[in-house]
Amino acid sequence: MKYKKTSFLILLTILTSAFQIGAMHRIFTKNFAKKTFSKTMTGLNWGISAGQMIALGLYTGYQNELFGNELSIKTTEVSDNVKSFVRDTLHDDKIIIKNIDDPILETMIPVMATSKKILIGKSPFIPSLESIIEQDVPEEDKKILEFTLHHEHNHIKSKDTLRFVTALCTIPFGIHSAARLVGRKVIPYITKAFTKISTKPKSISGTKWFFKELIKIPSGQAKYTTGILSFMAYHRHREQKADDNVPEDIDILKGGARYFRKHIKYEPNFHYNPFLKILSRLFSFHPSPEHRLKKLESRIKNLKQQESS
Repeated sequence: MKYKKTSFLILLTILTSAFQIGAMHRIFTKNFAKKTFSKTMTGLNWGISAGQMIALGLYTGYQNELFGNELSIKTTEVSDNVKSFVRDTLHDDKIIIKNIDDPILETMIPVMATSKKILIGKSPFIPSLESIIEQDVPEEDKKILEFTLHHEHNHIKSKDTLRFVTALCTIPFGIHSAARLVGRKVIPYITKAFTKISTKPKSISGTKWFFKELIKIPSGQAKYTTGILSFMAYHRHREQKADDNVPEDIDILKGGARYFRKHIKYEPNFHYNPFLKILSRLFSFHPSPEHRLKKLESRIKNLKQQESS
């Protein structure tokens, strides 16, 4: 009887201890899993919304020689006559001119400014430097290239590559701060104002908590899209600024207007679908050719009025 009682107490102690250990382990595992899952979702949110843009910014800086590296695009030297023409046009003896030596990129990038160089490709709208040197093109087409060179030179003088990299690396933090402000201040205030219900935090059930954490992925994508759209808007502003800083020369401005008229003639026509037209402008790094042409024509008109007065 004595041994049976002792054995029963030992067994009860073992079972009680096992139950306590199991309960503690379950609680610890549950909290640890929740924390791990929450941190993972937060990491994905930041990776999607900020990591992609910062990586794009650093790659843009690397690709455009901003960090002192060699240019990633293959290039070849231009002739001395071309160098002389470009330097005389821009009144800059230190500017570096290169030809793009890539059969695909040279057609995709007619003219491009890095942080240090102007790269020349091929375009059906812009005459080549060689044809201008050899005087195989009309004077009005020559002014198209002069306008383009001044535009790209303005990017270099304004250090726009540095501006773009800085924007890509900082915009995500501004978007995140704005999202937090809306989520923590604006939405509860609106809810309280319209529903007249207290917005004190309540306990969240497991299912609601799970979906609250899971929503961080589409939230990150939304912030990334907002960030990219913000950067594109800033890029369009800088492109227009480069146009606006082209010298007040009627012939050069007419060359720019001639270029945009050619561009408008051959670009896809979205007038039949306003929605597609809006999307094409919203997701663009450059202002619309129509907008740029309108501004150039306004400047030409003002210069003509000044000359006639």
